[in-house]
Amino acid sequence: MHLVLKIIPKKWLITLALLVMGLFSFLLLGVVSIFIAAMGSDSGTDTGDITYTGEGQVMNVSPEVLKWEPTIRKHAKAFGVEPFVALMLAQMMQESGGRGSDPMQSSEGAFNTKYCKSPNCITDPDYSIWAGVQEFKHAIERAGVTSPGDMDHIKTALQAYNFGTGFFDFVGANGGKYTKELAIKFSQQQYQKVKHTGMYHCLRLEAVPYQACYGDILYVDAVLKYYQPGSVVSGGGGNPGSGGSSGSKVADVGRQWIGRSTYVFGGGRNTNDIARGIFDCSSFVRWAFEQVGMYTSPIGAVSTETLNKIGTKVSANDMKPGDVIFFDTYKHDGHVGIVIDKNTFIGCQTNKGVSIEDLNNPYWKKVFSGHVRRF
Repeated sequence: MHLVLKIIPKKWLITLALLVMGLFSFLLLGVVSIFIAAMGSDSGTDTGDITYTGEGQVMNVSPEVLKWEPTIRKHAKAFGVEPFVALMLAQMMQESGGRGSDPMQSSEGAFNTKYCKSPNCITDPDYSIWAGVQEFKHAIERAGVTSPGDMDHIKTALQAYNFGTGFFDFVGANGGKYTKELAIKFSQQQYQKVKHTGMYHCLRLEAVPYQACYGDILYVDAVLKYYQPGSVVSGGGGNPGSGGSSGSKVADVGRQWIGRSTYVFGGGRNTNDIARGIFDCSSFVRWAFEQVGMYTSPIGAVSTETLNKIGTKVSANDMKPGDVIFFDTYKHDGHVGIVIDKNTFIGCQTNKGVSIEDLNNPYWKKVFSGHVRRF
């Protein structure tokens, strides 16, 4: 070793030493950067940040309501309340059933500055939804709603949407939490103030004995019968979509239905079907993603045509567990499943119910055209 050092010129040794020191410094800087980034992520968790893991789901609403889902989502995304789309669909079902030119019944609301303030003055459905989404946002923010599953605060927000913002102060002065009794009491008080005008009449027979004829005292129940709450976890978190560590979860979650499920075309679009293991191919995929916290489509409106527009198209050579795979069976993208690995997928099959299938099977090879998507 000493002989080698004597042979190598001194200036070369100095240069080599500097290179080694530089490389060490670069590696050390990288480690420190990663550590700082991790600490930064942790600090976000400590502040109580919320990661939404489900929008909830809308149930048993009319096709007239479901057709407005893209419009609601567009405005909800613009105003930062996209996780609450399902709840707004449920609300629209109660407000108008999706019918008319003011489907969100926003004419009398604060955000309508274009049309008169009488019922059904708005003649532009898009404007109605634009104003209604803002009204909804104001209500959930004022109520302190933290997630699509925060039902205590959601109930306050919904009732205030119907009664007006005065209900927030009333709840705050009477325990701070929505109850049906508070809704009745507030309605009674407000009705006594306006009864002499003759403009207010009980919307429901149930309200008549109480003389609670201001607004709708059963509005919360009326909306929530169309809504199943979402879930929430505190702290940060990654995208719960496919193609990652959670990709294997969405690929595995449906195994519980193997041998216990039935394929029915159009099935799996209500909670009763799902409880009995009744699905078709697209409703099974929607259900599986919901189990890992990803909302893909309204429960009653999912199809291969809605799923084949979500996420990003990826090469079949690059598909990963949790990716969504389409087949040209009776039509283009007529069947859909979830990738388990390069050779298998899980889905609800016509003659088997939920099962794991071999992609090397001649039938699947014949109908697979390479369409794979990553949600």
